[in-house]
Amino acid sequence: MTDPDPVHSHSERTLTVHCPWGLGNRVRLLLSGLAIARATGRRFRMFWPRTNDCAAGFADLFQNDWGVLGEPPDEQTQALTKTFAPWQRTPDLLDSQERHLVLRSNSWLIQPQVHSRHVQLMRDCAAIFHELVPIEPIQGAQSQFRQGNFRPSMIGVHVRRGDYVNPRVRPDTVFSLQRTLSAVDQYLEHSPQAGIFLCTDDGAVHPKTGKLTETHGIVASFQERYPERVVLAPSTSLDRGQTSAVQQALVELLLLRQTDYFVGTQQSSFSAMVMIGRDRPATLCSGPTPASERQERIARLTGAYHVAMMIGRRKLDPDAPFHYVWNLWLPGQIKVLPRRLFSRMTGQPF
Repeated sequence: MTDPDPVHSHSERTLTVHCPWGLGNRVRLLLSGLAIARATGRRFRMFWPRTNDCAAGFADLFQNDWGVLGEPPDEQTQALTKTFAPWQRTPDLLDSQERHLVLRSNSWLIQPQVHSRHVQLMRDCAAIFHELVPIEPIQGAQSQFRQGNFRPSMIGVHVRRGDYVNPRVRPDTVFSLQRTLSAVDQYLEHSPQAGIFLCTDDGAVHPKTGKLTETHGIVASFQERYPERVVLAPSTSLDRGQTSAVQQALVELLLLRQTDYFVGTQQSSFSAMVMIGRDRPATLCSGPTPASERQERIARLTGAYHVAMMIGRRKLDPDAPFHYVWNLWLPGQIKVLPRRLFSRMTGQPF
């Protein structure tokens, strides 16, 4: 009889990861999962299902045979899955004694800021990224665009918008346009003849609602400020629920990695993929909404900011932003506090 789960039928240790979110999230989970698996001698596999956040399968993008599966995880795998929430401080998986690790995450599985041995793992991730081989049509598209549109010197720009515009998602980032333009201006001082390759999902379809998100006029602002310099890759859709849109995003990622300077969006997984393993000048920009800026200013004046961040960073990644700690994580901790106290008093499991 054939075992329905061939990975778990072997005696060797395994690492299985699952990511139903966007392209950048999937790639950083893939890289860090592979780095850990190779460092610990585990067999690796990844579930890469087509979703509204990323409708392209792994084989629609890359040629590598790395044990990446196109379907969602089966019930047995889901039952074994441990989920890491955004910004959660992860354990050092190099030390795990579990024979079969099954993890679900939208981020890195390694945290060099927390675990010193992960500094080398991050270097390994950069090396693994260079092993990724895009499919031929994507290689051809990025090569053709580069030859026809790039100047000898180029500034790459990635302005993340789309579902970031939701005030609960990234209120610290969505007003970053002016800081982004200023960063581009500074690079133009170093390279006055440079062209600008602009990538943005401004006004994209929201993957959860299917509706167009609020637009901030990113393309128009760049074209007005830098006439004759700005080039954009042709795009038929900003809907990540379409395979072609995700393939186009990968083309843009490869092109951004070939620019001489890079201006990206703070905490964007896509911007992070542009920078990994590269030593070119780069600037990541943030920009809070007025409400978010006012909230943080009041928290700093009252001392609440420092208390919240001190508490949060004991459990979270040191890079966790204030808005996440204050608006999302701490309220969740307060909500379950009575249940934790009851568990300690009665000895019942939480």
